[in-house]
Amino acid sequence: MFNYIQTAMQHSHIAKRYSNYEEWTRDLAKQNWNYSTGRLKINGNTHAFVYHSAWVVTCPYCPEQMYAEPDELFFCSNCLMHANDNRAVRIIFPTARKEIEGLLNMRPQPDNRNWLLVETIDDLLQENIKYGVI
Repeated sequence: MFNYIQTAMQHSHIAKRYSNYEEWTRDLAKQNWNYSTGRLKINGNTHAFVYHSAWVVTCPYCPEQMYAEPDELFFCSNCLMHANDNRAVRIIFPTARKEIEGLLNMRPQPDNRNWLLVETIDDLLQENIKYGVI
């Protein structure tokens, strides 16, 4: 069991096989669709959130969710970003990332470490107080 919020490259099954996030997402597209991305072009952003102790993103064009990595591009291996002319989007992490992780890491159960974009730091603090982890 881990005691921190993980990004994509901190997941052992990804880190053991791939040297970086882009390599992983390119391989997924190739595995799923035999699609080679080439040099990724960028159009737009998507925001990371925390689900069960992992930073993830939801594709802006389909329901697919994947692990997220800071300062990387998201390319969906499900829809291949067809609705975005096969262009990747930037992954945006919150400016309060460290505070969010600090409050979530107080929770003993990884499945209870969740944060949505609409939640404030105070919301997380109040949840921690309500459930006795502070």
